[in-house]
Amino acid sequence: MTTKVRSSTLVSVANTQISGLITSAQIATVANTQITGNIVSSQITSVSNTQITGLITSSQIANISNTQIVGTVGSNSLNTTHYTIQESGGKLVIQYNGSTIFSIDSTGNIITANNITAAGTP
Repeated sequence: MTTKVRSSTLVSVANTQISGLITSAQIATVANTQITGNIVSSQITSVSNTQITGLITSSQIANISNTQIVGTVGSNSLNTTHYTIQESGGKLVIQYNGSTIFSIDSTGNIITANNITAAGTP
């Protein structure tokens, strides 16, 4: 599908390509798909085995697995099923199920909610 997707709802998108201007759209249950273009004020949820490329602004991309996002993200948070990575007050904050577990500030100071293990297997 190569077109402008505006104020639309696409559900169960699989094995396809969406490219162009995507504005105020809701795209859900995306698998094995390539999304390319400017993504503005849109929600893309339940994404797997997908590549998203382009300028992403004021949009939410959530429930992500095996997905590559390439380009400029003009938003201040990334949400997966359990994790949120958000820029807040000059820090990059990582939350798990809503609880802050890690942060790093603009000078490189790292603060964790628990211990740090060195030389372990991640």
